[in-house]
Amino acid sequence: MSVARRFFSLEGLSAGFCVGLLLVLAVVEWWAECWLPFAMLLFAPPIVYVLPFCILTPAMLWRKRWWHIALHVTCIAVVMFGFMTYRHHGKKSDSPKGITVITHNIGQGDREAFAEYFPGEEPDIVLLQDAARRRELFAKRFPNHRIKALDQFLILTPHTILRGDLVDSVRWRGRTVVARFELMVNGREVAVYSVHMPTPRPSLSRILSPRVWLEIVGIADASTEGFASYRKWLDARMALSKSLADALEREKLPYLVGGDFNMPDHGRMYRLFSQKMTDAFAAAGNGWGMTFPGTKDSRAGRVLGPWLRIDYLFAGRGWKPVDCRTADDVRSQHRAVFARFEPAPE
Repeated sequence: MSVARRFFSLEGLSAGFCVGLLLVLAVVEWWAECWLPFAMLLFAPPIVYVLPFCILTPAMLWRKRWWHIALHVTCIAVVMFGFMTYRHHGKKSDSPKGITVITHNIGQGDREAFAEYFPGEEPDIVLLQDAARRRELFAKRFPNHRIKALDQFLILTPHTILRGDLVDSVRWRGRTVVARFELMVNGREVAVYSVHMPTPRPSLSRILSPRVWLEIVGIADASTEGFASYRKWLDARMALSKSLADALEREKLPYLVGGDFNMPDHGRMYRLFSQKMTDAFAAAGNGWGMTFPGTKDSRAGRVLGPWLRIDYLFAGRGWKPVDCRTADDVRSQHRAVFARFEPAPE
């Protein structure tokens, strides 16, 4: 059989797809935002990567090509347990020196899920996003907590809140997307950042339009969200993330960061943060830790369950994560995230 005929045979297509899949995963993991098609692929359900196996695997079974079957199983395992960053960690620390933090975007769903899905936990800090005008509601619900609201951000804590400010250097289309709070926790002054980066949903919802595909293949530009093209929109999102990373780099106090980053845990944008801070779930979580989309008002979420991890708790200088969990919540668009941190050498 000629080389060309072997390449276009079922066996050739099977081997070629497996090699191509691994290359695509590597690009999405490290350089996704460099090319628009891969940047869009960041937000796709992982099942998209393995759909061709629905045809290739039965064909290889029929032909009894066992090494191809083994290759398919290996690729699926890489997607499920490697690319999707499955984690398994052992016994958690219960040191009295640690503090616990919950973050939750409550804008679409159950506003009190963060208080219900971590039974037995009494968090030191609760960071809520998309919580504008909810201060009085939570003041009644948690009378023993101190509360401070800044724009859409709200913090609840039994500890002393020294100050709170919006971070003016990190803005998206004129609106601040980060709040910084200073707390006195167990005799230690701590900075805590609450983040709500802009959602990509308006742009992603038009991904199937012909104009967008013309830009994806490099023929024409497609305007979106006030930007002349998807490329400019993506560059603006990268610049915003860089501004936040720079602001965190300038922090002098021991600090923690939590919130809705609206970025998957792959690509250059994610690595701006994961290389400078410790992702609590990656370091101390169990399972897949997916937080979006929930089943609330989401047909895809009801069918596939959450497939993105876009809500995070990060340990900055002075802290290390020792536990991290995601709420098993079916009533919210975003699932709350819980983490325990212990002091670490600075």
